[in-house]
Amino acid sequence: GGGGGSKGAGAAVKVVVRVRPLSTAELARGESSMLEVGEDQRSLSVHVPGPRGSVLSRQFHFNACLTPTTTQPEVMSKCGVHRLLDSALKGYASTIIAYGQTGSGKTFSMSGREEVIERKDYQ
Repeated sequence: GGGGGSKGAGAAVKVVVRVRPLSTAELARGESSMLEVGEDQRSLSVHVPGPRGSVLSRQFHFNACLTPTTTQPEVMSKCGVHRLLDSALKGYASTIIAYGQTGSGKTFSMSGREEVIERKDYQ
């Protein structure tokens, strides 16, 4: 399959995909997820309706794929945020980019669910 990112442990660029949970509005419309994170947590399968009731699938590979149930501490760990912060404090350039179309889950990926962020015990 296709996909992004280098597979080397020392690669300068790592690509991590986080699948967000369906929104309340999506669930109310009866929508279901078309994405499936592989058991290896490095592959992502996309399943879409095809002709005559068939299902078309395609698999992509990344440095890591995170499920909707992945916790924020797990996201930070899998994305190497702590290592990047340490490097930045030592004077090295470090960047984290959340990329995607409007409503795709960038804010969710960086900070989690808003109702959790607003809690006083949020870490």
